[in-house]
Amino acid sequence: MRQFLRRGVAAVLLSLLPWGAALAAEATLADGWRDVGYLDYHKALGSFTQVLKGLQPGSDEYLQASLGEAVCLQYQQPDAQSDKDRASELYEGVIKASDGKAIQAMALLLRGRLADQIDYYGDKPDTATARACYERILKDWPSSDLIDQAALYLAELDVLSMQPEQVKQGIASLEAWLAQRPHNKLAVTQWMLVGLGYTYPLNEPTKAVEAYQKAEALGLPRHIQLDSFCWRVGNLAERAGDKALAIRYFTRIISEVKRSGFAYEAQLRIRDLGGNPPPLENPFADVKEAK
Repeated sequence: MRQFLRRGVAAVLLSLLPWGAALAAEATLADGWRDVGYLDYHKALGSFTQVLKGLQPGSDEYLQASLGEAVCLQYQQPDAQSDKDRASELYEGVIKASDGKAIQAMALLLRGRLADQIDYYGDKPDTATARACYERILKDWPSSDLIDQAALYLAELDVLSMQPEQVKQGIASLEAWLAQRPHNKLAVTQWMLVGLGYTYPLNEPTKAVEAYQKAEALGLPRHIQLDSFCWRVGNLAERAGDKALAIRYFTRIISEVKRSGFAYEAQLRIRDLGGNPPPLENPFADVKEAK
């Protein structure tokens, strides 16, 4: 979520600022969202609080600053119930006052995320509120850039419940979404979530492998380590009874990932499956002897 905030919230909200806004207010809002981008929520909160003092309630700038305050209270550390409660109030206020304005979709997404995550000791997920927020984005803002995020979070509520029937519902919703939007910006993450659901708790390794392969075909993001991914898919393929595919993924660990921590185990698994593993790379090959 931090990466999403860094790259998404500040950019989207700054793009919504009307060019006719007062220069002082615009600059202060820009400062606030810049600091949100740096994850400096305490500093950003000061900017948003300051700009709110001179704005007309209900104006576009007021909504921007209110949303900014809510974001800071939601994500600043340490987590405190009073901050989350106030953030919730601010999100609700923005949502109520922004019918027909694009900022409403962002407020709904963030309000839903605040509801479905556990932030402090004693906090409990409010999945009903989260679900209502995500569903409203899909219903009221079908042209928003946030619909794929809303579809992912909505399915996540079901898949991460680990309740088989609910997991099936989440998987079905994502597979239907991906059938309509196969190349959406979050398709890889959505297929990964489908793979997770088929792995646990449904225990359907063949379908899990298919989902992970579809994610891979779209291009794995940088934060997903290839050797870890291949180890997961290789094990699932083995469980599914597809020895050839398992050997292929275990082999990729050794061949494609230099000095992987999974390499030795992958070599053993290939032999157990009747394959001929490539040799392991000498981890000290580039180390020169001290004279």
